[in-house]
Amino acid sequence: MCDVIGIGSLVIDIFKDSKFSIVESNRRGIEKYIMFPLGKKMKGAIHIRSGGSSGNTISYLSKIGVDSGYFTKIGTDYLSSFVISDMKKYGVNVKHIIKQPGLEVGKSLILISKQTKDTVLIVDHGSASHLTVDDVKKHQKFIFSAKWLDITSFTGKDALKSIEYIFSSEKRKAKIFFAPSRTMIMKFPKETKKLMLKSNASAVNKGEFELLFGELNSKKLKLLHKRGLRHCFITMSNKGMMYFDGKDIYIASPFKTSNIKNTTGAGDC
Repeated sequence: MCDVIGIGSLVIDIFKDSKFSIVESNRRGIEKYIMFPLGKKMKGAIHIRSGGSSGNTISYLSKIGVDSGYFTKIGTDYLSSFVISDMKKYGVNVKHIIKQPGLEVGKSLILISKQTKDTVLIVDHGSASHLTVDDVKKHQKFIFSAKWLDITSFTGKDALKSIEYIFSSEKRKAKIFFAPSRTMIMKFPKETKKLMLKSNASAVNKGEFELLFGELNSKKLKLLHKRGLRHCFITMSNKGMMYFDGKDIYIASPFKTSNIKNTTGAGDC
């Protein structure tokens, strides 16, 4: 039995930092883009780490002493083994992670601008998209033993059905913390809305919230509360974070710090 079990895609994060050129476009308001020259080799360190939104969260929780476990589907390739061994180092229970030959763990290419410290993520959720309802049923004794489930993004139809099964199951006593990604929101907007309004708590960034529900404001939050929205955390990049408890709105200012190397995973933390 675990206090918290994470359910989501595990990925290999490939970090590349360099002096990428920054350009701006006014096509839809001011937007910034990372640009780099074609036909040239670029110098700069490349780092490989294990990641994934729920994977990050569960590893952090385990590191501070919370009894944590994980459930997903990965492959049997080297990178899948790398992710598993990394989570074991944090003390995460990985015994129920399904390993299926022929699949590959997800991958995330993260381009980092040294000038602004901002990042661009190119993500493939990989093997987790192949999770099925049958997979969940085979491991539901473990999954439903948790006090909390930390459920994050899935991009496959079968995986979406498996998450809907968890949300609707009468056997589940665990509360659900739901943190969908932009990819999931773009692919399954109606389903993601329903799941977010059914969850005990949820977390998105400001852009993701507005993709789902339109402009973020107090009136919108209170209307959504009537439809089921409960504890909702909304990250706002360098402006901090908003928390809505169903009645009041609280704003947490960002931490003042220096020498930031990389903001990847800050929202998960």
